[in-house]
Amino acid sequence: MTDISYSMHERIALLDTLRGIAVLGIFFVNVIYFGQPYSAYNFPTMWGEAEQLNTFVWAFSNLWVEDSMRALFIMLFGASTALLLSEKRLHLGGVLGVERFFRRNLILMIIGAVHALLLLAPHDVLFVYGLLAILAFPLHRLRPLLLLLLGLLMFFTGTLIRSEGAPSAASNSEVPLYQKRASSQEISAFRHGMIQEMQEDVGIYGSGYGEIFDTQKKLP
Repeated sequence: MTDISYSMHERIALLDTLRGIAVLGIFFVNVIYFGQPYSAYNFPTMWGEAEQLNTFVWAFSNLWVEDSMRALFIMLFGASTALLLSEKRLHLGGVLGVERFFRRNLILMIIGAVHALLLLAPHDVLFVYGLLAILAFPLHRLRPLLLLLLGLLMFFTGTLIRSEGAPSAASNSEVPLYQKRASSQEISAFRHGMIQEMQEDVGIYGSGYGEIFDTQKKLP
């Protein structure tokens, strides 16, 4: 009984270390997001001072931290899910092991919902992680090759769906959009619109909880 209890609760130091690195990396990126209007992260020269240190921090986060830490966090979540759904662990835990898996992910979904709705963070991913883990439970006995094929199918299906909604050419021209060059007037209008949008965001977030909550509900 002691051996079973120990094997069920034993921590894997490597996974915990990598998870800590990923969380700190995501925290580093989110500090930049939370410290300025959301759109300013992709257009750093339109908000604040474009000093060397600010530009370096933005470039370092954008090129080396954001997607790397996000990918690492996603892989670690998948690895943790695979460990919890391993045949040995489920056999040792029995019904309690399955219950623990579902309870863990339901709690994750609740935390994500609270974070997104009450703490006004609409881009929270914890709810999605918990939901996907629960949906993955019926698939844990499938062969790895079949899981790989299902993953590729979902990936390419999502890519096709997103590509259908993207314009492939200008409305009055057969020249693809990626070959067009914006005029100085178009660039100026774009900058003016983005700066105005950022100023509106700052005004909303400085108004009060109720108005921020109403604004978040309108987000897609």
